[in-house]
Amino acid sequence: MSIKNEPKIKNPLIVAIREQLEHRALWMYLLCDEAKKKGLDSKEYAPDAIRRCGLYQGANLRKKAGGRD
Repeated sequence: MSIKNEPKIKNPLIVAIREQLEHRALWMYLLCDEAKKKGLDSKEYAPDAIRRCGLYQGANLRKKAGGRD
């Protein structure tokens, strides 16, 4: 059985949010994977890094939306 995730909502703002979430998830996975290879505990740094990434991307998304919340 395979899961096929096909977005049905095509609203540009929703598409941008989805892209940012996908990017954030990939970034987090790769960061934690590299840390694990080096024997580091990702729980020591990953939450702060993920938060910073989300805030940065959220600010860009707000700009694209015209500054609206």
